[in-house]
Amino acid sequence: MSTIIRRRDTFLIAAAVAAVLCCGCSDTSIGGAFGEQKYANRNEPSSGHVHDWGDWVVTTPATCDAAGVETRTCKLDASHKDTRAIAKLTGESCNPNHVHDWGDWVVTTPATCAAAGVETRTCRLDANHKETQAIPKLTGASCNPGGGSSETVTLGGLKWMTKNLNVETADSWCYENSPDSCAKYGRLYTWEAAKTACQSVGMRLPTNAEWGALVTAAGGYSTAGSKLKSSSGWNYYSGISSTDEFGFSALPGGNRYSGGNFNYAGSNGYWWTAAENDGSYAYIRYMYYNLDYVNEGLYNLDESYGYSVRCVKD
Repeated sequence: MSTIIRRRDTFLIAAAVAAVLCCGCSDTSIGGAFGEQKYANRNEPSSGHVHDWGDWVVTTPATCDAAGVETRTCKLDASHKDTRAIAKLTGESCNPNHVHDWGDWVVTTPATCAAAGVETRTCRLDANHKETQAIPKLTGASCNPGGGSSETVTLGGLKWMTKNLNVETADSWCYENSPDSCAKYGRLYTWEAAKTACQSVGMRLPTNAEWGALVTAAGGYSTAGSKLKSSSGWNYYSGISSTDEFGFSALPGGNRYSGGNFNYAGSNGYWWTAAENDGSYAYIRYMYYNLDYVNEGLYNLDESYGYSVRCVKD
């Protein structure tokens, strides 16, 4: 009897050991239940929920009218899926006949008096398709110095331009940076640029004394403005007008401050002279909309003010 009990105990112990050793088994033998639980755990994502994704697979193809969809599946758990949109088709694949829907022309290089410009337009169906064309270089009054350097009037023993100089140079500007203002009033120059600009048309910047002779020839500083100003183009004060008696046609181009601001176009006119004072200042002549006189002033050359120019020749 004792022999049978010992054999039974040995069998129970062996079965228990087998159950422990087979906790990873997947069959239905002893310990199989434990083996199935271990197998399930091995196929679940880790405690950090880090997916092992498969490749993206297109489930809804993109078209020219709508976006598509693609999906990927977790290799550890097929119930976990991830989706994302595929951008709708563009370009030539959606425009097989190459019929362009062009946008508006946009200036990319402005035309100047010296060179043509460039403008570009882009296809609305495919931004990679662009078309460019040349803009003719500027001509006419906007590029004609003073309306033509040959247009002069003789006063005070010199030939004076009958319009403000309009030759594009470095350190010269259109009022408010508008080409229309250049065509109407001419350009505004620094003192150094004014001398260069007059030379470019075969003329020179007049001295302060030569301006004085002009004013004297027009009746003196207190009334010369009424005879030298253009009969139009001024914001005239009540009771003030001009006869433009000599065809000088002075126009109020305003000025440009050294900081880049503009002021007084239509109201005041300022003109450089070639005369310096102590190497730091230059004389100007000016006329106001509400007065008949032509007066003089001094401005610091270091401040780079922009004023109008009338060139002369002997």
